[in-house]
Amino acid sequence: MRPARLLIALAAGAWFALVTSPVAAAPLPAPVHGHIDYGPVAFDDNQVCATEGFTVHAVLAYTIDYTLFSNPDGSLREIIAHQHQVVTLSANGKTLNENDHWSNFIYPDGHVVIVGADANIRGDHGMVLHDAGRLVIDPDGSVVFQAGKHPQLFGGTFCAGLLP
Repeated sequence: MRPARLLIALAAGAWFALVTSPVAAAPLPAPVHGHIDYGPVAFDDNQVCATEGFTVHAVLAYTIDYTLFSNPDGSLREIIAHQHQVVTLSANGKTLNENDHWSNFIYPDGHVVIVGADANIRGDHGMVLHDAGRLVIDPDGSVVFQAGKHPQLFGGTFCAGLLP
């Protein structure tokens, strides 16, 4: 092979190797992890069971364990927040216990996916309100997908469990 052809063949081979080889992607920034504890805090809510005519005393505590994921350019890709909430609800000499676990997947465009049991309320005689499954919520707050049982979404409450 003549030197000019060899040089052209080597250049063509190098160009082919360059355009067909996988390009190393920029490394993803390390996820940022955090934890939030809130409560216990006690308060009276005169709105939640106003239709039934009574005020509910609540004691609320929750934790959030979250992870923030970024794109290679540093922009936010996703937030995952695992939440655990414990609430004691009382009125009219009755007490309900709420123990909820759910995860929020939050995206930069504003939509949120909620997965888990975000209302798990029990009384002396068993389950009073159970709201669990998957919801997809648009940036404007509209529910665009639902799977599971979501009575709170349609106005369900725990108030009947606290009636005198």
